[in-house]
Amino acid sequence: MKIISLLELEKHKNPDDYKFAEDWIYEDLHDEMDGSRHRIGLVLELEEGEDSQYPLEDLLDAYFLHVADFLDTDMEAYFSVGSVMNLELGGDLEDIRKIKEIVGKRAFTEEFDEDGSTYLRLKIE
Repeated sequence: MKIISLLELEKHKNPDDYKFAEDWIYEDLHDEMDGSRHRIGLVLELEEGEDSQYPLEDLLDAYFLHVADFLDTDMEAYFSVGSVMNLELGGDLEDIRKIKEIVGKRAFTEEFDEDGSTYLRLKIE
């Protein structure tokens, strides 16, 4: 999956709902989970052999984030190669800052063997 770009969201401009934290990052004023109130918009693109769940799920786990909002109404688009996903991710400020560092890179899972078992790990390049 390609992490194509940061995404400016119109809803983040509403001062009744969001507070500017720093470039591209906003605090959701109505989220009651203090540790995961920060939001960022990202544009992701699926590559050959990927579905909408992986490596997105691995990326979320690695950066301790969650999908706060699926921004596209056509959910079928999330299931095809080359589809672009516009997502709002949520998490604490430090984790949101870390995900910004991989914009423009690829995230994918690769198999590796350990002690006779095959596992998957997330790679960023």
